Amino acid sequence: MMDLEFAYIGPAAFDVGMLLANYVFSCYSHKLYPTEESPDFYKNLEAATKATLSIYLKDLHDYLTQDEITSTVSDIAGFAGCELLRRIIGIAHVEDLEGHPLAELKCVDIGIRLLQRCTEITNQQQLLDCIFKT
Repeated sequence: MMDLEFAYIGPAAFDVGMLLANYVFSCYSHKLYPTEESPDFYKNLEAATKATLSIYLKDLHDYLTQDEITSTVSDIAGFAGCELLRRIIGIAHVEDLEGHPLAELKCVDIGIRLLQRCTEITNQQQLLDCIFKT
């Protein structure tokens, strides 16, 4: 099912940034508030984040120059940072974070960091480090 309210043509980095932000919400919610049934579920989310980014950027080499890929990675960081902050500070909250204030603070911290450093984040490892090595 598609929600046409959100369908548009724009930068490809937007979609990947939104996806990464949603991985981050869920990852830190599960990491900081683990359940008894699956205490290590956040590790699956970290792996999914890394795999998604790796596959996406690998495929870009078939279509874009290295400078365009570098710019796309910076844009992904910026869009992900904006989404992390928008979903916490704005009206459209994330269910995974409800009642999880430490996860909210962590996501705000990551969102701010991504926005502050987005022009310096030029490759996959820098982006992943900004998200997971905090």
